[in-house]
Amino acid sequence: MILFIDLQLGSLCNRDCWFCPQQSIFKPLKDEYVDNSFLIHTIKFIKDGLTNNKIHKNFYFCLNRYFEPLLYTDVLITAINMLKKEFPNTIIEMHTNGDLISIENLEVIKLLDVVHINRYDDDLLQSKLYLFKHFKIRKIEHIKIKNTLKFKYFNTYINLIYNKESFFVNNKLMNNRGSSIKKLNSKIKNNICTIPGKILCIDINGDIFPCCDL
Repeated sequence: MILFIDLQLGSLCNRDCWFCPQQSIFKPLKDEYVDNSFLIHTIKFIKDGLTNNKIHKNFYFCLNRYFEPLLYTDVLITAINMLKKEFPNTIIEMHTNGDLISIENLEVIKLLDVVHINRYDDDLLQSKLYLFKHFKIRKIEHIKIKNTLKFKYFNTYINLIYNKESFFVNNKLMNNRGSSIKKLNSKIKNNICTIPGKILCIDINGDIFPCCDL
């Protein structure tokens, strides 16, 4: 049964990370973003899934799929408002690299339930900490073992995940993505993945994938 739904609202990202599938598979040729008809169709699709017990009643949204949400603040606001109207008790999370978090878009952050800021370097980390302190965004916890600083801004929880550990594979720098990867090694993964069947990814064209790596 589907536990969370990953939505792509736009086509571009302000970073060019080599490990992201968008680099080789989904590299966009132009700037595109979803419109209201896409959101209306998606909402109907999800409601049908709930009715047919294909989607768990306590599912949550993740705005993440191979784009930087804060490049599309107007689209983001529209999508959040529509989703909250139709699914008022459903959590909406957003993943961002954090580069574009600024005074101007803190109002967007307030609309979300959870914001994950990850893949950080020290300079960017310090700039965001300064911004948070200036706007009295309250730090509620520091989980050192997970390299995570937790904040609360109005009703929004913010997880600022910073990288500590890195290594090289084929001369390419890799990191543990803020300790979300518990053990770093260069071995090929060959065990069975349990994600398909739990996640539903919907890209900007309305295509559906059973995994965030497809």
